[in-house]
Amino acid sequence: MTNNEIQKELKKYRWYHHIKINDEITTNGFKKETSTQKKILSVLDNIDFRGKRVLDIGCRDGLFSFYAEKRGASEIIAIDNNLSKGATEFLIPYFKSKVKMYLKNIYDLKVSDFGEFDIVIFVGTLYHLRYPFYSLKIVKDVLKNEGSIIIETGVYLDENKRAILYCPIDSDSEFDKTSCTFFNAKGLKDSLKSLGIIIEETIILSQKIKFRKIKNVIKFFLRLIFRKKKVFGIKTSHLNKYDQHIREIVGPVTRGIFTGRKNSEITEKYVDNYWDYHHKTHSE
Repeated sequence: MTNNEIQKELKKYRWYHHIKINDEITTNGFKKETSTQKKILSVLDNIDFRGKRVLDIGCRDGLFSFYAEKRGASEIIAIDNNLSKGATEFLIPYFKSKVKMYLKNIYDLKVSDFGEFDIVIFVGTLYHLRYPFYSLKIVKDVLKNEGSIIIETGVYLDENKRAILYCPIDSDSEFDKTSCTFFNAKGLKDSLKSLGIIIEETIILSQKIKFRKIKNVIKFFLRLIFRKKKVFGIKTSHLNKYDQHIREIVGPVTRGIFTGRKNSEITEKYVDNYWDYHHKTHSE
């Protein structure tokens, strides 16, 4: 195909990922996601894909699926509950790719569907999920013991003294209405550990400041700078409430990348049986 023919085909679709077609053409993905996608790829550079079975959850246009294939993965299964027509109709045929994409919600995913995987790529999906703990269990079930996992998700920012899950609804969400699940780093790592997955590396991406209410920013910093009863006619006691606004302005959420490995030996049988199977805690 000529470049003009390729460009004509690409314009038929809406793209999320920036996928290189050739030296001159790249899909027109979301600009705000460019740096995050590059950072994820740099993390994937450290993983050995040769001969591995890979599952890409929330694959969208298949950026990470095609990357895994290029790195030597033996089989790549990719699922999304909003499958990319651009990927299935153009990219897979154009690349002569063996990536297999399926329209599937993560909650419908079972081991019996595709078996277990050596590597699970779980990017840009977790913070959209209403049932986060169940989704993590599903991911654990389809990952082979000693298999690798890469999670990129929204992260609640705090001091990580306690495991926390932040669940904003509607306009309270820092991202959009579908973004309703934000673990803090400790919360995600501890939850995964209880399922038998150890996170070995955590990267917290830079946070973008959101100036929603400039006057609240000004009043907040006035409170920090001045220790008087009144500042410009404003009672400093009234400025306490702007502690809340600074969280809204800066936002308690950013993005993070977590890489780790499954080790089923670390799970505690008592709680594992209590949560997922049968137990005799109250009868013996």
